[in-house]
Amino acid sequence: GSYQETAKTSLDAMVSSVHEEVSELEVGDSFIVSGIVSIHKKLGAERTGRNFQTNEKIVIPAQVKLSYRSVKPMIDAMDSNA
Repeated sequence: GSYQETAKTSLDAMVSSVHEEVSELEVGDSFIVSGIVSIHKKLGAERTGRNFQTNEKIVIPAQVKLSYRSVKPMIDAMDSNA
């Protein structure tokens, strides 16, 4: 196959693996894709919002959120290409 097909297959496999790992994380846990990114699963706080149609205040429940941070090798690679 072509280079593009090989790259797509490799990327699809990596994304599938990361998705599987992240879905198994507990709140407060982290997962690192070596040399690329750190993924942290956390619980966002309950907050107050507003219904735009009625202008009524509503409570938005706490939600699980993911945060992403580039790890040092990725940051260094981006800096050297700037």
